[in-house]
Amino acid sequence: MTNLRAFQGLSLIELCVCLAIASAVTAFALPAFANWIEKNKDEDAVNSLWEAMYYARTVSITKQRLIIICPWSTTSGCHSNWKDSIAVFMDQDNNLKPDEGKILRLFNSDYTGRLIARPSAKRYFRFAPTGLLSGQAGGFIFCSKSDRSQGIMKYLAINFGGRLRVENDEDGDGLIKTSSGSELTCPH
Repeated sequence: MTNLRAFQGLSLIELCVCLAIASAVTAFALPAFANWIEKNKDEDAVNSLWEAMYYARTVSITKQRLIIICPWSTTSGCHSNWKDSIAVFMDQDNNLKPDEGKILRLFNSDYTGRLIARPSAKRYFRFAPTGLLSGQAGGFIFCSKSDRSQGIMKYLAINFGGRLRVENDEDGDGLIKTSSGSELTCPH
C-alpha cells in the first residue's frame, strides 16, 4: 500500500513556514546585496578611468604621437568635469582639439560618486610619444556617494612616467596617506 500523504503536496501551515523563512533570509540579504552592487559600480568606474589612461599612454607609444586624454563634451570639447565622457585623441598642434576631428576612443563614465582631479584645475593629461606624461603629473580622488559603501575611497596617481598606481582607504576612515606622505580626504 502506498502512502497517499507523500503525494498530496504541502499543507497551508508548511507553506506559511517556508514563506516566513524565505522572507527573513531575503530581508537580511537585500541590504548586503545593494551594498555589493554599489561597491561594484564604484570599482567599475575606477577601472574605466584606469583603462582610459592606459589606452592613451599605449597609443602615444605605438603611434609615436602626442595624445590628449580629457573629459569631453561635443559642444565645448575638453573641459574640467571628469565625470563626463573621457576622450582620447591625437593633438600634434597642441590646441586641445582632435587632429582632423578624429577621437580615437570615447570612454563613457557611469560614476555614482565624486571624482576629483588633482590638481583641481586639471582639464587634461598629455602623453608624449615616449609614453611619458608631458606637463604636470596629477591624479584622481574617487569618493563613493553612498553612505552604504562608506570607506570606498581611492586615489589614482599618475606619475611623470605615465604610469598609474592606486592607493586605497584600507581602514575606511576617509583618509588616504600617500606614499609621499600627504593625506587625502574626500571633501564633504
